[in-house]
Amino acid sequence: MTKKNFRFGTSLRAMRCSRGLSQQELGQAVGVAQTTISSIENGIKLPSMGLAFRLASYFGTTVDAMAQGQVEMPEEDARPLGAPAQPQPVQA
Repeated sequence: MTKKNFRFGTSLRAMRCSRGLSQQELGQAVGVAQTTISSIENGIKLPSMGLAFRLASYFGTTVDAMAQGQVEMPEEDARPLGAPAQPQPVQA
């Protein structure tokens, strides 16, 4: 995994999670399989230029911002890729 792959993937995951989307939902929205979204988020591969532009457009940002990791990750999801989510307290 290169830094570029990791930054783009981290940016993608942050933006997807901030919108409450599953990988499946995002994939459907931009015309790719869930496994493609997962591979990008985990830094296994970079998207094609066409997909990178569709993703950036979907989230209202630029490909450059995503590749440089210049997106804000919501605090509740600020954990390393692959780390389990923290359990949420149950409201009574």
